[in-house]
Amino acid sequence: MNNGDTADAAASNIEDGDAIVVFNDRGETRGVEDVSEHVMKGVVVLENGWSESFGGSSSSCVSNDAADALVSGQSNNSTLVNVRRA
Repeated sequence: MNNGDTADAAASNIEDGDAIVVFNDRGETRGVEDVSEHVMKGVVVLENGWSESFGGSSSSCVSNDAADALVSGQSNNSTLVNVRRA
């Protein structure tokens, strides 16, 4: 999982390699933080298809099945989430 740039991670007291929880009102998913300057500020990148056996879960835990109104596609690209250390 990627929590956007280093400023986002630092503001949440999260460091590269930390166990994290990405959550919203629909649920949560867990994973390992990968801090990167290659992701825009305010953006979280979730890998889809993580198995519980690998210590994570699917991004489907925080998204819904509605089509995105702007692009008529998956809502994953416009899902609002919070991130905290596990």
